[in-house]
Parts: sequence; structure tokens; C-alpha cells
Amino acid sequence: MINLEKIAIIPKKNSKLRQKMLMINGSDESGFIGKTANDFIKFKNYDIYKLAIELNGEILSKDKFNQPFNDGDVVEIVHFVGGG
Repeated sequence: MINLEKIAIIPKKNSKLRQKMLMINGSDESGFIGKTANDFIKFKNYDIYKLAIELNGEILSKDKFNQPFNDGDVVEIVHFVGGG
């Protein structure tokens, strides 16, 4: 007998059943798929000179901030602040 509570159906990345997803700092930001890091920075009012962006495990250079985010991307943004 199969316990149906333990079975999960996970659609493949190219499946039409799967919802598109973009994770930024651990939050679902799927509304930014097709938009750029620059768009997200402006939306969040971040200072472009005080942050670093990791895209799918790779540090993104500032000249690539105009590259659009894709379905399945995982982004981490570190915003530096001063203090002491």
C-alpha cells in the first residue's frame, strides 16, 4: 500500500504546471522575472554603490546589473551600511 501523504509531485522546470519563481534574499520575487537587478535596486531604493549581488552562486559585476532575471534564478543582495 502506498502512503499518498508522502508523495510530492514536483513539475519539471519547463513544465507548464510549474509556477515561475525568482528568489531574492530568500523571498519569492517572481514579479521581477524579466526585469533587471537595476530595476530591483531602484524599487528597493538601494544605493548601487553600497551593495553586492550574487546570482546563482556567482558575484554579479555592476556592468551586468542590466541583465534580466530568469525563472529559477536565486539572488542574494548584500547592502552595506556604515556605523561604528
